[in-house]
Amino acid sequence: MDDKSFDKKSAMDWSNTIEATSSGKREKDFYPRINSWMDQFSLHKILDLGSGQGICATKINLNNREYIGVEPSSFLVDRAKKLYPSFKSQYIVGSAYELPFENEAFDGSFSIAVWHLLEDLYKASSELSRVLKKEGRFLLITANQQYEKEWTESYDEVETVGKKTLGLKMKEGSLELEDTLFLRTEKEIKDALENVGLQVTNSEPIRIWTLIEGMKK
Repeated sequence: MDDKSFDKKSAMDWSNTIEATSSGKREKDFYPRINSWMDQFSLHKILDLGSGQGICATKINLNNREYIGVEPSSFLVDRAKKLYPSFKSQYIVGSAYELPFENEAFDGSFSIAVWHLLEDLYKASSELSRVLKKEGRFLLITANQQYEKEWTESYDEVETVGKKTLGLKMKEGSLELEDTLFLRTEKEIKDALENVGLQVTNSEPIRIWTLIEGMKK
């Protein structure tokens, strides 16, 4: 899995992981923070960047709010529409590198478990900045680079190629690429955001994750 080839198998594996009982950690760590963030800044029109199979829309308070989830996998978008039909018109296929929205379309955008899959941080940050209104807010939850061991321990072998961390698994007697991660430092992420007019106002660790939030200047 990476930002260019999110095939059906990768999408199914992701969906199964999120829908498993273990994903209950998100109930405690992620969704309350997103709700508090939306309330704090009175956000009305929200973009879920990397909405996966759509579960976030059912876990956050969308009363008097407009929600749109964008996701590169058509398989996951179709699954979201099947699982949560009341939101079916609000899940669409799109890339973080080329968001299918007009300039300054959203009051706020959040993203969970996406930023460490992106090779081109500056392009994704630029698109995020483009679709946010002036003083619009963003909240990113991504891999904490300090927990590299925890992020890679499930693989049979790990290779580092430049900024890429390649997770390999043994399948039928040979190693195959399972995931491509970009475990960047918090400073690298902040620099990319601030380079395109986004101001980071807060960051904090959450288990093996990092939460970074801020606003468009």
